[in-house]
Amino acid sequence: MSRSTKKHYRVNTARLIIVLAIIAVVIAGVVVGIKLLGGRSYHNESSFQKYAEKFFDTAADKQSVGESSNTISYGEPLSTGVQIPKLDMDISNDILKDEVKDEKDNFSTDYSGLDPEAKDKACFLAGYSSYETPYKVQSVALTSVIEQNSGSDMEVKSGVVHTYNFSTKAGASIGAAGVFKGDYAPVVSKLVTKALDKSYGDKLRDGWKNKVSADSGAFGNFVLTKDGIRFYFDKGSVIKYDTKDYGIAVCDISYDDLSGYVRDDVGKRVIDTSKKMVCFTFDDGPSIYTNDLLDIFEKYDAVGTFFELGQNVENVKGASDILKRELELGCEIGTHSYDHPYFLSTIGVKKAKANVQKGVNAIEKATGQKPTVFRPPGGEINQKVENAIDIPCILWSVDSLDWSNRNTAQTVANIEKAGNLDGKVVLMHSLYPSTVRAVRELVPKLEAKGYQFVTVSEMIQYRYKENIKSNKIYGYNYFYYSGDDK
Repeated sequence: MSRSTKKHYRVNTARLIIVLAIIAVVIAGVVVGIKLLGGRSYHNESSFQKYAEKFFDTAADKQSVGESSNTISYGEPLSTGVQIPKLDMDISNDILKDEVKDEKDNFSTDYSGLDPEAKDKACFLAGYSSYETPYKVQSVALTSVIEQNSGSDMEVKSGVVHTYNFSTKAGASIGAAGVFKGDYAPVVSKLVTKALDKSYGDKLRDGWKNKVSADSGAFGNFVLTKDGIRFYFDKGSVIKYDTKDYGIAVCDISYDDLSGYVRDDVGKRVIDTSKKMVCFTFDDGPSIYTNDLLDIFEKYDAVGTFFELGQNVENVKGASDILKRELELGCEIGTHSYDHPYFLSTIGVKKAKANVQKGVNAIEKATGQKPTVFRPPGGEINQKVENAIDIPCILWSVDSLDWSNRNTAQTVANIEKAGNLDGKVVLMHSLYPSTVRAVRELVPKLEAKGYQFVTVSEMIQYRYKENIKSNKIYGYNYFYYSGDDK
């Protein structure tokens, strides 16, 4: 090799080294950039904005109903990003806003101890999907997660989906009782099991089938869509997950597959807030007289709330069918404890909670649904016990004394002497033929006077403009309507 050739070779080699070094730097920069842009983290207000918007896209399967509204707030160490729809009715919007507010408040409390100096951070994110349906219903699935940093990346700490099927006439969200009919749980269980197995396969957790069995009570978290019903199962309940996975399982069941188990009147029942409303409640059932009460309600398109005893649910012949009929007619089921122990506040919180929970379990086993409200035996309770029970506690404002007089005329007179029944909750018992006769007389008489019959949860929502809350005692003085919205 000549001297000039060697010199030329050395120059080219040096140039090659420089070029390779530049390429290496560029590649390293690209890798870092990808990690910063595509990694599970955020570093400032601008990057959290993008992080939250990316989550909104992830949460949104479809947004067929409502106009999106975003609220993004960056902080150190806590940040929040929320996207919810604005729907046609204020009641629906208030329900969504209240849900998000409660979750944000809990997040702020639970993660208040993080140290920004130590680079700790956490975020609460909520996004939604919304669906048009074949019914007078608009459905929303609100997905919310909490993430906290571990090193440079964020890890998912919780993931839940709250579902709402809003009546387009009433604004309230319709529960399972307003959508399904008959003994639907075994059918839904079979269809859901098959759908989840097909969709998730090896990703399903050990024992997952128990989570979707007919008596699991797992089918209350759903939305209606154009083609069927979409069921949701929260983080880690059915499928495996890791710290970077929301772990929420979803499956769709068509209306055709659910033929015969979906009500024909979904979303059609309307509550007119300009009309008077009264709530009849019945304690201590079910009994041999409960179906007689339901016959009256069905004849006059009326509803009420039944506070059932767990021991009667287990022991009265045909109790499961009775409770399912209550739900099919649009009535509400509450628990009245398992075996009616008086003075819950004196037997100790642990015993009181266990007794009420036993009653809840009996109702859930009989119907596939948990009771939505609770009434303490004798109407006696304190806040400490209520906090442990964690179900809205409902008392009354009119006592029929039907248990004492067991006389039809006297029961009717005791209710009528209350005068204006608008906003009132009436206490009765489903144990006496005299009560049945009193209800048979009162329902058509009150309807003729312009009253509509509602459940106690509907009364709280529509007459008192409040989204019913757990851990709250709705006492004797609550159910007195002044004629103005509260």
